[in-house]
Amino acid sequence: MGRRVLALYAKVLGVPADTFALPADGYSTFVVNDYPTWTHTDSAADKEKLLLLEHADGSVVTVLHQEGDYAGLQGQRPDGSWQSVPILPGALQVFSGHLLANWTEGRLRPGRHRVVSGGTVTRRSSGVFLYPSLDTVVEPLPRFAGDPDDSDFEPVSVWEQASRNVEEYLQVFGRPEQIAAWRDGRPYVAELAQ
Repeated sequence: MGRRVLALYAKVLGVPADTFALPADGYSTFVVNDYPTWTHTDSAADKEKLLLLEHADGSVVTVLHQEGDYAGLQGQRPDGSWQSVPILPGALQVFSGHLLANWTEGRLRPGRHRVVSGGTVTRRSSGVFLYPSLDTVVEPLPRFAGDPDDSDFEPVSVWEQASRNVEEYLQVFGRPEQIAAWRDGRPYVAELAQ
């Protein structure tokens, strides 16, 4: 799905369909989020009910599926207001990410989104984050690049970005021995509990 959307973006920008082609061995991550029920009074503002703060993804594109009994996912409109994204059975949402903005020197902007609480059942989202290969450095493509000295978009190493993401994850959730193994470039297998 993400590759099809990238081909559509290319068509809209008037460039060849394979301009944003991701290789078969491109890097991707898969995340499943379970958001708990969290009741608020009807008068509570959405900003008081945030389960996931507003952000844009670092990927090229993100393909998202959501389940639940309320539209907790919200996308930001160009005027800064928020629009709920309805849950439709079988539907997927696609968000453009920071790397796509980098490739197009800002012609395509990353989709800012957030999640608010509500509903009576746990809300779940499943997302696939698509990137080029880990050895890719993403910078404005020549057809979009203006003056390199005047660009707001610095080259981004996909490997360095992925490494930072792992490091940040381990800082929050990792055991000290896992962090040490990651930094030393060696595998880590936890001892089995008795």
